[in-house]
Amino acid sequence: MEVQNPFSFISNPSYIGFIFLSTFSTLISFAVTVNYLKMYQSSYPKEITVTEVLNASWRYVLPLLILAIVAMIIIVLGMLAFVLPGFYLMVVLALAFPVVLIEDKGIFESIGRAFKLINGKWWSTFGLLFISSILMYAISLIFIIPFYVFYFLQIFSLTEQTGVGVETSAWWFQGGMTLSVMLMFLGSFLTYSIPIIALCFQYFNLVERKESVGLMSEIQQLDTNITDRD
Repeated sequence: MEVQNPFSFISNPSYIGFIFLSTFSTLISFAVTVNYLKMYQSSYPKEITVTEVLNASWRYVLPLLILAIVAMIIIVLGMLAFVLPGFYLMVVLALAFPVVLIEDKGIFESIGRAFKLINGKWWSTFGLLFISSILMYAISLIFIIPFYVFYFLQIFSLTEQTGVGVETSAWWFQGGMTLSVMLMFLGSFLTYSIPIIALCFQYFNLVERKESVGLMSEIQQLDTNITDRD
């Protein structure tokens, strides 16, 4: 970071690569989690392989990215309009992501679908996302602890009054710091699945409440069984 230009790091190739890989990892994590649930619902008890899930997930990365950009713009506009509309839109638009993956709809069609599903159920959706996010951060703390151990060792080594002597250029320190950062991000991406799964369950809950899809499926299955017997 340059003193004259504190935002110079934005043009750094490492920073750009970090943003790109973090965004891609987040989107593919969302696609993989939701597609697994989708395939489980339609294929159980057939075994679902990793290859099948990944093949079904790659094509959704770009639509999810476009949806994320559109959602961000809408949320920012909502925040500028007295803040509260932004929070409302944040929860509604979160529901649009599973709609894209499960119903295979377009971006704006999914947003409209999310508004329709969440009507009258905004608070329950918000509460579920809030609790699942707290659970996600609580579990991710386990993966962050090693990073903070090395981080504070580095801080203490720069403070002569503490009397703590740590050679931050030593191979064990640099290696430990690298591994702890990798563990921290791995834990973050793994725990992302918690609010994603909660959001998907809320999606299925709202669809069932408003459209009784499961009940209609059972009725059709019953009718098929009766027809086969006849």
